Amino acid sequence: MTKTKRWMAEITYRNGDAPTIVQFEELADLHDVVEMWADWNEIEQIVITLNVSSATPGREEIESRP
Repeated sequence: MTKTKRWMAEITYRNGDAPTIVQFEELADLHDVVEMWADWNEIEQIVITLNVSSATPGREEIESRP
């Protein structure tokens, strides 16, 4: 089973393309995410949010609590 990444970033570019949504584990990884996509000079906005599904305890975690 793949673990859900902790953070999500929605990157909007000035060229009018649909925003890119990426998931990553550590905030320090965001610079790698930005560098791997289109020209970073074209970035209009980056919105970073907690990936709620990664923060919500799974059924196994809830059932194993005392």
